Amino acid sequence: MSNLKVLHELFERAGPLRDVWVARFEGNANFVTEAKLSFDGVALVVAAGDLDTMAIRVVDPVNPENTTMHNVNVAAPWSAALGLGLRWGWEMTNHQGYADGVRFEFADSDAGISVAIEVIVMASMLHVYRCEPSPRSAA
Repeated sequence: MSNLKVLHELFERAGPLRDVWVARFEGNANFVTEAKLSFDGVALVVAAGDLDTMAIRVVDPVNPENTTMHNVNVAAPWSAALGLGLRWGWEMTNHQGYADGVRFEFADSDAGISVAIEVIVMASMLHVYRCEPSPRSAA
């Protein structure tokens, strides 16, 4: 299933973001190979695939406490998105045509809260970024 179809399925089933877990290569906190985002009713696994591409899949929201995954709920940028619903999702493609990233926008429209997070595969590991708007310049 393509990453875009997976994102469509996620949007049909996901509630608010509840937990984020990561897998670390040989325990190295800086070498994350997979992230599991758990929502009400469903979870999404984001992983580094072949040729530094992004592989995503929808799975059951099983709590991975008894695995080698580490909970990163209190870590930035995920802590800012916990409890928020998924408003938008993008698949990112680099200039060579490889789908190597996803961008999520989590939001609570009533409270005016929006958090954008990008996950990009580089050198066989996931790099996570929080995206902030640039200050508007006076014209």
